[in-house]
Amino acid sequence: MGLFSRKKKEEEKVEIPSLAPSQPPKEAEEVPKEKEIEKTTMENLRAKMELVLTELDSIRTKTDVLSQKISKIEKMVEEIWKLAKS
Repeated sequence: MGLFSRKKKEEEKVEIPSLAPSQPPKEAEEVPKEKEIEKTTMENLRAKMELVLTELDSIRTKTDVLSQKISKIEKMVEEIWKLAKS
């Protein structure tokens, strides 16, 4: 290897600047419009309210089922009590 071969290798290492766009300014990302915020907040609130209502309906149904089971147990206890007396 001669002196000239080293110069060629060093010249080949030239960096090419990236053509990709730099990151957008943070100000544009951090400042969404007020209407978008309100719309998102309202959508979230509606979704949460629907979830709460669904859970409430589920609790009502479970309460009704438990009430029916308790009524059946009370009747069975009365029958057993009557049988035990006689």
